[in-house]
Amino acid sequence: MEEKPEAEEFEGEPTDGNDADHDEEPADDDGPRTQDELREDYEDEIVHRAEQARYERQHDVLLGVIDSERLQFDDLMTMIRLGIIADDEDWVPCEDGHRSNNSGDWDEQYEEALLQRRLGEITPLEPSTFCCPLMSQTYYAEVALPCIVAQREQASYFAGSGAPGPKLLDPDDPVVATELRPCLVLGHELLVRILSSSSQRKHQQDPPPTPPGQN
Repeated sequence: MEEKPEAEEFEGEPTDGNDADHDEEPADDDGPRTQDELREDYEDEIVHRAEQARYERQHDVLLGVIDSERLQFDDLMTMIRLGIIADDEDWVPCEDGHRSNNSGDWDEQYEEALLQRRLGEITPLEPSTFCCPLMSQTYYAEVALPCIVAQREQASYFAGSGAPGPKLLDPDDPVVATELRPCLVLGHELLVRILSSSSQRKHQQDPPPTPPGQN
């Protein structure tokens, strides 16, 4: 009887003999995560969620003080024009020693510069030297300002002068309860808006994925 040839051990394309190396998942050099690392990740996530919740509350409070005109539209526009916007709680514009000019003088300089521009002349402006319009009002405002830092400055001034002042640092005040600093919410809103728009633009420009089998 004629002997049948032995069956091929492997079917398909020839290999270099290192199939086991190709089939194995790449090793995790870091190894399994420790309990301490997992706990640290969990704590970081809790902190992140707490910060996000606080920001959302501050965002709502900012909209509230704008709607009620407690934060005047002129002050809001001045903050934007002067660059009173921040993204870091450890460095806010009111702590910048170079912003020594009273923002009350800004409007006059700004209007004068616009007039000169219409006449064909350029008047240099230095908005980064002007302080926050809310901080400029701490010594004479008759109401609690819509910023926790400005309110603390108000409280310090009226306590030292002995003059009667508005009710300040009231724990029932949403500005105080959330420690609202409008410049930080504005900065966060700007960043989120830009990143969101960028993400949507990229998504619109990327071609849709090709269904399997239609390459």
